[in-house]
Order: sequence, then C-alpha cells, then structure tokens
Amino acid sequence: MERANDIKAIYGGTALMLLLLTVTCLSVSQFFTSDGVFETMTFIVPITLIAILGIASIKLVSIEPALTWSPALLFLISTAAFHGFGPLVNVLGNPITLEYLARRPIYASPPEVFDAITLSLIGICCVVFGLFLSLGKNPKIGAFVDSTQGFFIRPESATIAILGSGLFLRYILMFPSDWGIVSITIPGFIRTLSTLSDVGFGLLLFVALRRGQWWMLLFAVAWPIHFGLTILALSKNLMVTAMIFPIMGYYIAQRKSGPVALMTLAVVSIYVFSQPIVANARLELRVDGMGGEIVAGPIARAQAVASYFDENNQSVAKIKRFDAQLWWTRLNYTAQQATAMRFKADGVESKSLNQIGIIFIPRIIWPDKPVLRGPGQDFYFLVTGRDNNRMSITLYADLLWQFGWIGLILICIPLGLVFGVMSRIIVPELKVLNFIYIPAALIGMNIALIDLNKFFINGVLTSIPMFFIYLYTIQFFTQRTEHEELAVR
Repeated sequence: MERANDIKAIYGGTALMLLLLTVTCLSVSQFFTSDGVFETMTFIVPITLIAILGIASIKLVSIEPALTWSPALLFLISTAAFHGFGPLVNVLGNPITLEYLARRPIYASPPEVFDAITLSLIGICCVVFGLFLSLGKNPKIGAFVDSTQGFFIRPESATIAILGSGLFLRYILMFPSDWGIVSITIPGFIRTLSTLSDVGFGLLLFVALRRGQWWMLLFAVAWPIHFGLTILALSKNLMVTAMIFPIMGYYIAQRKSGPVALMTLAVVSIYVFSQPIVANARLELRVDGMGGEIVAGPIARAQAVASYFDENNQSVAKIKRFDAQLWWTRLNYTAQQATAMRFKADGVESKSLNQIGIIFIPRIIWPDKPVLRGPGQDFYFLVTGRDNNRMSITLYADLLWQFGWIGLILICIPLGLVFGVMSRIIVPELKVLNFIYIPAALIGMNIALIDLNKFFINGVLTSIPMFFIYLYTIQFFTQRTEHEELAVR
C-alpha cells in the first residue's frame, strides 16, 4: 500500500509541475512576440520537460521495476523523447538540418513551434492528471482490475505460444505481403501483433538465462536470423524493437542495470548508423525500377542494403554529403502540429474520422472491405498535393483539430485513466512472471510509445479495445478450461 501511495504521489507531483510549466508557456505566448524569446523558450521548455519526466521515471522504476512494462511509465519516457528531445532540433540542429526544416512544406516559424510545444504540454498534463486519478482508491476501478487478473501460464509455455504466434504473423502473413510474395491485405492489428515475434525472443532469452542449454542454443541460432530479416524490412522502428525486447528479457532475468545501459546505448548507435543505410536502400529500390520498397522481394532488398557499402555508389555519396540530422527530425512533430493548428484556425476540416463507420469491421467478416487510406496519407496530400507518402501529427494536434481545446482536455484525462487501469492490470501479473499477459502489455506499450504520435482514430480509438478484448479472451478460455477439468473430475 505504501508503494502505491508513493507512485500516486509521484504522478501528482509530476502533474503539478507540468501544470506550472504549461501556465508559463501560455503566459509567454500572451505577453511576448519576439522570435528570439520563442527560440529561447523552445530550448528551455523541452529541457525542463525532459528533467521533470526523467526524474519521475527514475523514481518510479526505483519503487517498482515492473512498471517498465506499463503504459503509465512508458508514456513518460515516450513523451520525453518526442516532445522533449525531439523539438530541440529546432534550435540545436546543425545548419544543414535547420535549412532542411526551413525548406519543408510544413515549415513552422518560431512562434508556431512554441505554440505546438504548448499544445503538447496541455495534452500531456491532462494525461498525467488522469494517471494520478486512476491510481487512487477507486472501488470500481479496483473491482475491474481484480476481475481481469489471475489467469496463470508457465513462462516456457508462454514463450512458445507467443514466439510461435509472432513468427507466424510476421513471416507467413506480414513480410510476404509487404515483399510482394503473396497478394493479400494485412489489417493494421495484425501488424501490431506481429511484434509478438520480438516479444517472444525477449521471453526466449529470459527462459534461456534461467534454464540454459538448449534454450540458449535456440536463441543464439534463431535471433540473428530474425534480426537479419528484420533489416530487410527497411524499417528502423522494427530494427529497434527487435533489439529492445531481448534487452528487456535480459533485465528481467538478471536485474543488472549496467549491461542494460550499455546495450541500450548500442541500440541508439545502431539506430543512428542505420539511417543512411535505410535511406540509400529505399532510394536504390526506387531508382532501379524494382517497383518500390513495398513490393521489392528479399533478394532485391538485400542487394539494396549491401549497395551502401559500395564505394562507387553515387546515391551513397549524395546521402553522405547531405548531413542533415534526419534521425533527430523524426522525433520532432512540432511542424506537423503547427500545420494542423493552422488548418484549425483557417477552418480547414479534418476528415480523419470519416471512415469510423467501417474501420471496426474485421476483414474476416467483410472480405471485400476496401483498403482504407490512412489519415496520415490524407494529411500529406492536404499539405503537399502528393499522394506518395504519409505524415503523422500526434494525438494532441488531431484532437485539437477535431474537437477544439475542450475536446483535447476531455479526451486526454480519460486516456490517462485508461493507461492507469492498464498498468494496474499488467504490473502485478508480470511481477510473478505470468507471461500470458505479455500481449496485453505489448498493446499498452505500443499505444504509449508509438500510437500517440498518430491520429485519434488509428492511434487510440482502434488500439485500446484490442487490450480489453484480449483480456476477456484469455478469461474466457481459462474459465472454459477450468470448467472442463471440473467436468472430468
């Protein structure tokens, strides 16, 4: 009980500090007009945000290490990265990076960048306040959490089930579709659940470190193959995910922070180093007329990756000369947010919710369901007039665009409540190594780390139901098994 009170106090203090920072930003916007002031604040505010969330995260992990699986903690870490470190590129990027940002079709002036930071702060503050509320002694929340817990499965069995399911989704469905080997449309939730392959390897390493021998041999043979094929996906996010979950498995098994810190540093280095390699591979696949990266097969992809190390490759020379810090700009959404805020002020209507009537109908029920355009593709077309890419604007900007400031507040506070409920369900189960809850944890982690940078409809509205559907699915099968055992007796 004392731990719970300490955790609640941390979120309460964090919400208060964020509220003070938000009020400061609103005051600056009200009383100052100089670009120099806004540029200075664009440095000070993200640094302060990183400090607030970083201190809170360290305190939370020291109280309860199992929170590393929870959206309650991962939301703070993700926010520090995308809304703290990311916006700093607007003032700390090298000259080529700043020129690149200025020439993009979504350029934002210093006041607009600062307004976008303030927008994010308002949403972040509301989510943290919702987390604070969810961690109190609420009988209804407590009863709901109790009703979704207690279904146990051994780590070895969970590892086999999760790894097998993830490999099937990734290598039998997703990659063959993306690489043009088979002609099928993969639903978004299948793509999300294919991350179970990476989770499975994390669990496999955990079991290997606990059991040794054949488990370790299996990991040592299978994971490098998995990582090599993941490189061919030409997705830095998939590469990072493939490395992060084994690190988490190592930490759960060994509880050693030093090696984890070194491995995390290695992951960051690989992410930065892979930026030009992936950019060159994508360029090669387009230039060579292979049909683009979406339909290029594994051999073509491997050749495109290898071409980066060809000294005579002119594309590589061009990429190396272009010294913009694109890895950093990918963490920065202020220009997209500012553009959405500009659309809101100009009366431009967002159409991202127009597909809500059919998006929840599974393709297995409606085989001829049309392939839906993502809201990011619509936004990119609205900004550039082109249809060959997509662009995210973050949940906060989309909520403002759709529902205004009141809607932003009224949705972000309940979102924090949901994160709190998810965490209260997940953490106690994973503390006792009940890995049947790993897929639920994955969904919550995905929302907290990635989906908040999307739109309301494809980031939150379609993801949260999957969490609770999974909980009641395992509850149904567990209770059914118990009833069958009683019948046999």
